[in-house]
Amino acid sequence: MSATHHCQVCGNKNIQRFFEMPPMPTQDGIMCDSREDALAFPSGSIDLHFCHDCSYIGNEGYEPDKISFDAYDFSLDHSPLFGQYIEGLADALIETYGLRQKQILDIGCGDGGFLEVICRRGNNRGIGIDSGFDHSRRKKTEGASIRYIQDYYSEKYRELAPDFVCCRLVIDLLDDPGMILRSIRQNLEGRPNVPVFIEVPSAQYTFGERVIWNVVYEHRSWFSPVSLTCLMESCGFEVVETKSLWNDEFIGVVGLPNREAKPASVVDKEVQKMKKMIRGFRQDFAILLERSSSQLQQIKREGIRTLAWGAGARGVTFLNLFELGEHIQYIVDINTKRQGKFVPGSAQQIVAPEFICDFQPQLIVITNPTYADEIKQQVKDLGVESDFWVL
Repeated sequence: MSATHHCQVCGNKNIQRFFEMPPMPTQDGIMCDSREDALAFPSGSIDLHFCHDCSYIGNEGYEPDKISFDAYDFSLDHSPLFGQYIEGLADALIETYGLRQKQILDIGCGDGGFLEVICRRGNNRGIGIDSGFDHSRRKKTEGASIRYIQDYYSEKYRELAPDFVCCRLVIDLLDDPGMILRSIRQNLEGRPNVPVFIEVPSAQYTFGERVIWNVVYEHRSWFSPVSLTCLMESCGFEVVETKSLWNDEFIGVVGLPNREAKPASVVDKEVQKMKKMIRGFRQDFAILLERSSSQLQQIKREGIRTLAWGAGARGVTFLNLFELGEHIQYIVDINTKRQGKFVPGSAQQIVAPEFICDFQPQLIVITNPTYADEIKQQVKDLGVESDFWVL
């Protein structure tokens, strides 16, 4: 048991280290302008601890000084499949919470993709706050009334007075995951009926399904429904809805700011389920490394012309775990803002899908199985025949 750390959610010291990974790039949402910059990209330790009281998982190797969100891109909206998810999520929130002709506040809005969808489909007004995106030149969606603020959210934005608040895939990246929630709660004082929607990656999916490539440095926190509820309640929210989202990869909760902060009641059987999920994770990681190394050795030995597809978190982890040298020099990504840049740490060049027409790969490593069918169809449409290795 660790005697030097405490749980970020419940504050208890009943936490235990269960997994470590070799140093990884500190961020997967920042691609590099040159191969030299990529090779020199800072790395950090992944040292995961599990709280036996609330099931929270935290990376105790996380150093906030190594993280910056001033030039960050995590947008998945270039994928038609993910675009369908965003539209479905927006429609569900609009219907459930009557979000028509309302003011929507999106904290950590990124490039504004989700905010524009929920405003367009519900005829809403929007305010997006994000420190890492300059929206001054962005063309707004026709008919949407949206204002962007390039800043960190804090108590100074109380005057915004939204009817609905969302914060998607943000709090898990922060050293203090409750920081934004406490600010939201303070800013909504006296407005107990404003729903607050929080979305995070699911610890149950990543650790229960052994999606080891998902484990990246910048995820300071991994939440189960129990630990996320515990955090919301400790910050003064009553959780009124919890659901699994995006093929169970995400968790979404909605809370109302209608009570004082207090310790949350934890469902012990749910904590025990999470405890079982992390058991043996280290051993399974070693097995996966061995199997992947064997397949990569075959690629090197037989000179199989190979590239990867998908320069997101999973791709960054995979490429940085192995010495690939000249054997995998390129990775395809449909996000045009990433194309021409280089993967942090491992330094593969990011290319557009059309690159494969000239490269003619014999093998394509699909780094995220969620998009496997979509990618295979794109390859077929480009007239390229290739084998696939889906991680």
